[in-house]
Amino acid sequence: MASLHGLVAAVEPASRAGVSGPGVLIRLGGFRGSCRTAWCLAQAVAAVGLLAAGISSAYADYQFTTLDDPLAAPGTTYVNGVSGGTVVGYYGSSGFSESGGTYTPLGVPGATVTEVNGISGTTIVGTFETSISGPWHGFIKVGSSFTTLTAPGESYTGAGGIYGNTVVGIEQDSTGIEHGFMETGGNYTRLDMKAPAVNTIASGIYGNTVVGTYWGSIADHEHGFMETGGSYTAINFPGARDTWVSGISGSTIVGSYDNTLYQYHGFMETGGVFTTLDFPGATTTNIQGIDGSTLVGTYTDSVGTHGFIAVPEPTSLTLVGAGVAGMLMRRRRRGFPAAGF
Repeated sequence: MASLHGLVAAVEPASRAGVSGPGVLIRLGGFRGSCRTAWCLAQAVAAVGLLAAGISSAYADYQFTTLDDPLAAPGTTYVNGVSGGTVVGYYGSSGFSESGGTYTPLGVPGATVTEVNGISGTTIVGTFETSISGPWHGFIKVGSSFTTLTAPGESYTGAGGIYGNTVVGIEQDSTGIEHGFMETGGNYTRLDMKAPAVNTIASGIYGNTVVGTYWGSIADHEHGFMETGGSYTAINFPGARDTWVSGISGSTIVGSYDNTLYQYHGFMETGGVFTTLDFPGATTTNIQGIDGSTLVGTYTDSVGTHGFIAVPEPTSLTLVGAGVAGMLMRRRRRGFPAAGF
């Protein structure tokens, strides 16, 4: 188990990093210590202003734990969803669920490949295929029963997230364009981000809010979105080249971004404030799912890909408002983001 300080997007000049003085310790992007100097107080005031702008500095302390299915080949475990004490994901051609350190294989009967992408309570969703050439279908698993999801008239369907009895995911039409969808009780609603978006993926849902990713042409950059009642809002990590949004819980959105080609970092966004969260020592980090304050996802290192779960440290303090005067603190598969499908 490792501990990491996640840096909220970008505020302190590099020259300030590590500067310390009597009564104050300056950390990159934020304070940790008492403000006893005029300089420290000035920085605290600046931090409050930046927080209001949605780009101020703070630290969120998380404990990260690696999750590798013991049946998986080294470096081939992907974790995509969490609900309560249960985590879901896949490796190779098999899905799995994990609870309390016990891994349980999960496969759609007759499928050659099963990928598990989301969970709500005890209901699990994902994607499967029955032959190498496809097509892909979504599924819902309740107890030991599997129900296939196939969007009418589409070439393939994948389920990415679930909340209650509503599933969201991706469908591809006959022209190769990808659309998000929302399904409840067999009724499908297409979800398409407004122009200039061409392709849309829906990957997470909480209440009546859906989140996902969209892009235009093959050469276009990816952008996140949030949809509520037919109204779409773009989500972009400040200064990022690409932004993928994977999950939502309450008012907190999670996903990944990159500033250089395929070098992804995880992020968390609440109220317009973005926080970077990376697995310690990882080459890339993708946050795939969230339940309350618990995060799950994947990271890569020299061995390959591993799953992880991250929970707040009991003693963590985060910059949250005007009280700072005292102490401040792609892998793409089947059209889905590396951190999703």
